[in-house]
Amino acid sequence: MILFPTIVLIMAAILPFAHFKQANDWLMSSHRQKSIHLGAILPKTSLTTFHRMYFKRMKDATENINKNKYYDFNFTKYYQIEKGPWVMMPLSASPREILTALCSQLLANNVVTIIYLTNSEVYGTNAASVQYLLYLTGYLGIPVISWNVDNVGLEQVSGFRSFYCVVK
Repeated sequence: MILFPTIVLIMAAILPFAHFKQANDWLMSSHRQKSIHLGAILPKTSLTTFHRMYFKRMKDATENINKNKYYDFNFTKYYQIEKGPWVMMPLSASPREILTALCSQLLANNVVTIIYLTNSEVYGTNAASVQYLLYLTGYLGIPVISWNVDNVGLEQVSGFRSFYCVVK
């Protein structure tokens, strides 16, 4: 009768040390991984299917990065990318909408970077709002990864003239 509790006590004392290295590595890696939030500004749409598609693609991308599914990233040993605030914003947003999205949704969650996507088919309609957003995030020191088909820099016609050097 006394043998059974003694065996249980001995096993309880030995088992934690049997996998001590693995448990210690797990504890150390879980404590080292810090959560970082990735913010995104996505084009606002009235179609629910597009809304779901944007959110699913963002979720899949963050999960693939965290699991090192396609590439082996070194930073995933130390950081875990969490689902950040993903904001739906109209293409030609007013300064008030941009400030509200930045202050109340993105900055409140301490995002480390912002992904900014547009799907504008009409060029030149949202240039001012894009420039305002990029100016504000640059002033705050937040990097922006942007895919903007309405890139003013590429669309701008330059007044470049070719000069010829005449040698006498």
